[in-house]
Amino acid sequence: MASKRVLTGTLAAVVAATGLLTGCDQGSQSRAAAIVDGQPILESDVQTAAREFNGGSSQVTQPVQPANVVSLLTFGRYVLPAVQQSGKGVSDDAARKLLDKVENPSRSTLDFVRTALALNSMDPATEEKVVQQLKQADIELNPRYGSLDRKTLQIGPETRNWLVADAAGAPSPAPTPAPAP
Repeated sequence: MASKRVLTGTLAAVVAATGLLTGCDQGSQSRAAAIVDGQPILESDVQTAAREFNGGSSQVTQPVQPANVVSLLTFGRYVLPAVQQSGKGVSDDAARKLLDKVENPSRSTLDFVRTALALNSMDPATEEKVVQQLKQADIELNPRYGSLDRKTLQIGPETRNWLVADAAGAPSPAPTPAPAP
């Protein structure tokens, strides 16, 4: 039952408050907020979902942050199919009801809301299945959105130092181009 508490606690915190691309491929993956099993979640989709959700529901009491959107869109790749298979799927129409101020919400916004709603309907067996899938999934997060702890399935702030040390060992800023003559 510990895995249920891990997933429920992690995902509930993300919803209530409403990583690691070390070598991105070129193309759409270079603009990815996350890559889940080789499929990118684009930063533009994350920004759109956050903007539409924050301004699109009369029920929103706290704005959602882009990092929260990344978390739910990442986990949603497993949550939504599992909930659907258990017979408790969440429809686009259910998400649209919550997004009462958005005439035509984006796919990413619908998936974000559907995942949040699906978390409330997961039974323990479905939750255990999702926990196991997430622990084995190939998930890479852009450090801007945090890093994934594979044991707890929590996405938290990135803690690595991204400054590059110079030859003397001191951090050095990126070189700036010389002014044009």
